[in-house]
Amino acid sequence: MGSAYIYTATGQRKRRPVYGASFDEVRKKLDKLKGDSVNGVLVPDRSTSLREYLEYWPHEIASHKRATTMRGYESAVRLRIVPVLGIKRLDKLTGADVRHLIAVCRQKCLCCTNGYDKNREEAKRCCPAGRCCGRTPSRRQIQYIHAALRNALNNAEREELITRNVAKLVQIPTPRYKVGKGIPVSDVKRILSVAKGTRFNPVYVLAATLGLRRGELLNTHWEGIRAQAGLPGVRLHDLRHTVSLLLELGTPPHVVQAIARHADLDVTMRIYAHTNLDTMREALDKIDWDAG
Repeated sequence: MGSAYIYTATGQRKRRPVYGASFDEVRKKLDKLKGDSVNGVLVPDRSTSLREYLEYWPHEIASHKRATTMRGYESAVRLRIVPVLGIKRLDKLTGADVRHLIAVCRQKCLCCTNGYDKNREEAKRCCPAGRCCGRTPSRRQIQYIHAALRNALNNAEREELITRNVAKLVQIPTPRYKVGKGIPVSDVKRILSVAKGTRFNPVYVLAATLGLRRGELLNTHWEGIRAQAGLPGVRLHDLRHTVSLLLELGTPPHVVQAIARHADLDVTMRIYAHTNLDTMREALDKIDWDAG
């Protein structure tokens, strides 16, 4: 055992012990401890568990995060992170721990995680009855869990409770976004023409012009509309892809991004930048083949 006086996160000078199996191992740890202190790397005043820190962290960020974001973080922390890593010491967390969390989250079904089985009849239960439904988290959900932990550790790093954010050491595959087919202008006009005679007309105009999501257009009667328009295979969500018409009309991509309410311009371009045959033909017709 060895010990040294160092400065802690509260600015106090305290004696801290280190342990090892040999003199050289202890000496190496002491040198690192004193070197970190000299370089301004402060250590926590007490051993804080990840669970304890995650109970405190939301109060620190609540003032500058949206309510929906906070609810998402709370759910990821309570249902996913704490059950797996809650007892781990905050300053002893490793990249291997984070990889273990991601592996567990990928394998555990949503029924068990969210506690759906508690309200089900015994005959309809999932994993407790030995018949897992196989509904595991999507790539997007895994990415969100990782983001919640990464943001929490970012905050801990800023508060000098940890020396590095180990969540940044773990790479998470990015979600695969479906590229919607969109709807031709002629079909959109047919839909809006049929909807014009109903009290839901403003709803469909909003869907077609601002690309609102289905959850943002509650209480709609999409079936009473697409059947009359003769477009039985068209989904309400397909109207959201008419945002791509703005790109074809020359609207700057960052404006389209704002209308679609995407955080990243790459998402807008990847999902909504449809290229149809007419557009390609127009582009090719602009080439002066006889020049030169």
